[in-house]
Amino acid sequence: MNQKYRKYMFFGYLVLAKNNFIENIENKKDDHF
Repeated sequence: MNQKYRKYMFFGYLVLAKNNFIENIENKKDDHF
């Protein structure tokens, strides 16, 4: 893999991780209230 492709993979992973993290927080809020 060339560097450019790896960089896009890394950013895509960060976006997915961030979305999952936000969803988990929202779900926990729903559980508490």
